[in-house]
Amino acid sequence: DKSVARSEFNFTKGQSQAKALNNYTINKAKKAVRKFNDLHYSGFSEVNQDTEIVKATQAHHIFAQSDYPNIADYVENLIMLTPNQHFSMAHPNNNTQYIDKDFQYICLMSKAYKIYIDLTSESNEKFYNFDDYKFVLNTGLNTEEFNQVENLDFITIVNKIDYFYSEEIL
Repeated sequence: DKSVARSEFNFTKGQSQAKALNNYTINKAKKAVRKFNDLHYSGFSEVNQDTEIVKATQAHHIFAQSDYPNIADYVENLIMLTPNQHFSMAHPNNNTQYIDKDFQYICLMSKAYKIYIDLTSESNEKFYNFDDYKFVLNTGLNTEEFNQVENLDFITIVNKIDYFYSEEIL
């Protein structure tokens, strides 16, 4: 555009490239979680519900991508849900600007279990990283509490998540 100075254009071009790279890493993480879920859980939702019999097609950010862009590409922050769970429970009335805190808690508990299964399995190849999980929890819950959790101490993880959501549960 001839009305834009070169210096302004180069700045805008750099922003566009950074945004494209960011979107690429987020989509790569979503694809990896989807593939892992298909391989290990036959593509069903990571939040088990008897009423949900369709496959999980939605890679949902437990802590919103718009609110926490620095953890948007962490697989520990993504959970596979059915379309109904995603658009009716995680984001009631299909309002993706709103996150239901009760369902967020359920997602965190389900994800903790899936990460526990992966990291304590006999397999040498691990998908999740415990330190990354603690970072996601610290960032999403705006705390440093999870830094003190010993490696693979999922009991403390669950207790701390309970603590942060205790008002939501009540």
